[in-house]
Amino acid sequence: MEKKSFHFTNSILKLIKADFYQGKESSPLIFVCHGFKGFKDWGMFPYVCERLSKIGFNVISFNFSLNGIENNLENFTNLDNFRINTYSREILDLEEIVSYVTKNGKFLPELQNLRYGFLGHSRGGGISLLASKILEPKSIVTWSAIDSVMRFSTEDISNFEQKGFTEVLNARTKQLMPISKDLFFDAKAIHSHGDIEGALKTTKIPLLLIHGESDFVVPLENWKKIVPNLKKAKTTFKIIPNGDHTFGAVHPFKQTTNELEQAIELTSDWFKKYL
Repeated sequence: MEKKSFHFTNSILKLIKADFYQGKESSPLIFVCHGFKGFKDWGMFPYVCERLSKIGFNVISFNFSLNGIENNLENFTNLDNFRINTYSREILDLEEIVSYVTKNGKFLPELQNLRYGFLGHSRGGGISLLASKILEPKSIVTWSAIDSVMRFSTEDISNFEQKGFTEVLNARTKQLMPISKDLFFDAKAIHSHGDIEGALKTTKIPLLLIHGESDFVVPLENWKKIVPNLKKAKTTFKIIPNGDHTFGAVHPFKQTTNELEQAIELTSDWFKKYL
């Protein structure tokens, strides 16, 4: 397995940093999308990418351009960027990296025109589903995906109205991380057009939704209300027993878990069949 790091400037002149994990020649591409307060080098992601590439897939893992990570690949050193990030910006970032890798040949010519799919964790799962309205992935797998973009408390909304921003605590770094009211307005607009459930109902591609039984960040009960309304021919929902939001993985990554291995196996089997 060979890993190649690269970066490019997106349409708002911000850097998108990425890693390419080489699989078998001409094998499909998997774009891995991290979640909120996440990044490509967090915990399980390098391990997961390596595992998928050893199976044979070509894998691209990247940082959304406004996720707050810069030269220090494991700490949030640009909270000004983090503050102005939105769902729509992340959808555009995903669109731009797909184009950069598969369309114009600026990265590696041999990756042009390959079939591709998305693997998205948490908010990255939601972004993957929303982006499928614009892009043409052949399949999507989500891990612990958010069920809605409207993930704001009453206090958050009050802060947006009174101060123009709110703050969230990063339990790992102990940083208070600011979020602009622009994210709230962006989420309201996406919600008014059907939100993530709307994207699920209109999709024409095979989807695998993987969720942990003990996920308290995005409770399993939220998805149990949505899944019965989806097209069973297109969408499969799998529950990992005892799995939490990251299937037991932590940062820094220490070791794999039974729950994480189950998620990887389900993902690999799914992409082998539909990608």
